[in-house]
Amino acid sequence: MNKLLGVLLLGSTLFLTACGGDSDSSGSSYTGSNSAPANPNTKPTTPPKPTIAKCKSEGKNVYVPREGTCTFAIPNVNGGKESSYECSGNTVTLGSKISGGISAGSLNFNGYIVQCAK
Repeated sequence: MNKLLGVLLLGSTLFLTACGGDSDSSGSSYTGSNSAPANPNTKPTTPPKPTIAKCKSEGKNVYVPREGTCTFAIPNVNGGKESSYECSGNTVTLGSKISGGISAGSLNFNGYIVQCAK
């Protein structure tokens, strides 16, 4: 008797498991959820890099804004590529004070004089 009851329970369980899903009176059924996926497949956006203004120049005089930064390309400095200049007080720095750049009241590279704007 015990064996027969166990076989019936096991058979009923397998039958009900095979059916799966919920159904309503119309007979249609579904499995799952109607909520949106928790993690949609979207890539996170990276913020754009801040742009640094170009330094103002008159001939070979290059002016860095007071308490600001700008970029300027001088031949034979940084391979002719744009370099970043920073002005703090009356001191201009090639690069950044944080990264140990070159600082002075004004910088002279190949006849170009880089200084803080007045």
